Amino acid sequence: ADSSWTARVARWNANVAPIAATVLGDAAIALHRRRPESTIGDFICDAMRADAGVDIALQNPGGMRADLDAGPITRGDIYAVMPFDSTIVTLELTGALVKRALEQSLHNQRITQVSGIRYTIDERKPDFQKITTLTLADGTPVDDAKTYKVAANNFMASGGDNYDALAQGRNRTDTGRMIRDAMEAW
Repeated sequence: ADSSWTARVARWNANVAPIAATVLGDAAIALHRRRPESTIGDFICDAMRADAGVDIALQNPGGMRADLDAGPITRGDIYAVMPFDSTIVTLELTGALVKRALEQSLHNQRITQVSGIRYTIDERKPDFQKITTLTLADGTPVDDAKTYKVAANNFMASGGDNYDALAQGRNRTDTGRMIRDAMEAW
């Protein structure tokens, strides 16, 4: 280790420590990243959906990098969960494209984290036929032809992680709002 760099990093960490230690809220239970549905994924997606005022929010599981223990949640904890400078992108997708995006994730052995919708899968079914039900949160079936306002992170919205269906969205707007900021507000 280079002693000058070690000292520099120690100084930076000391400067950031009070900000990272700021308590933002309290978790009654531990939030995890386990499959299939993760409580961290629910938290992130609920925060994005509320912040962007959309029907549906989507988060790729690879973007979630830490769990949260029960108890106080600090700004540093939020940063550990979401270390990327990902912004919220809103776009319009038909119900068919929402389903296609979810199926694309399943095809790559990932389960998209969501808010505003519920879906069930049968992993024994062939690729792109694994979703057996897809409804809005109130139980209303998602209409393939209807357009929904969706929020996703900027990586996914541009087709990252093989979410090609999201790249087909209309009226795309990068809000410039960091997902971490939405999580802190939530």
